[in-house]
Amino acid sequence: MKKQLLSILLIIATSQLTFGQYESPYKSESQASTVNAPNFFLGIGTGLNYKTGALGLSLAYRVAPKTLAELNMGIGGYGSKIGLGVVFNAINKSAWCPSLSFSRASGISDLETEVEVEYNGATSKTTTKINLAPMFTLTPGVQRQFVTKNGSRFILEIGFAIPMNTATPEFSESFATVNNATVPTGLLKFSTTQKQIFKILDPAGLSFGLCYYFGFKPKN
Repeated sequence: MKKQLLSILLIIATSQLTFGQYESPYKSESQASTVNAPNFFLGIGTGLNYKTGALGLSLAYRVAPKTLAELNMGIGGYGSKIGLGVVFNAINKSAWCPSLSFSRASGISDLETEVEVEYNGATSKTTTKINLAPMFTLTPGVQRQFVTKNGSRFILEIGFAIPMNTATPEFSESFATVNNATVPTGLLKFSTTQKQIFKILDPAGLSFGLCYYFGFKPKN
């Protein structure tokens, strides 16, 4: 996993270097792509394993002519989400923009749900309360941005959310009812199927999102 993460970060760094070294043969066009571009953006986003969660906000500030720093927040299937990000090659026209974001999903406490468990060699279902621990993800990706006449940005973003920790679901109660018998949850194990269901809920894996950023230009 460390080698994969290093390779992904190296690819992003190389992409940024390539964009940074590129100079348009039309100097006036190159200057027009950054001059009078908005300095601040307020975005509304949605997606799967996305930096804003299923629905949320993104605040972006231009820290360099072609670089945006972001604060992202929202809510999704794994609780609330908050994180930081950076977008490269964010020029004032349509372009491909490498991105990198770090997020924390809060998890969920005392989630009452039906789960499949293993007890005494048999598989059964029980309704109980579950704790889903917080998860941290690092998401390298790329955006396709479309810039409006007033400098606002509409983006399609795809990436891969890499889990930075292991969050094992746990029973939040000491006992559960299994086949009409009260059983200590310490003797129960989640079935293979149930583990796969929890895996689908967590915020790691393929990330895809849409976001519209309202741009606010600097005062002349």
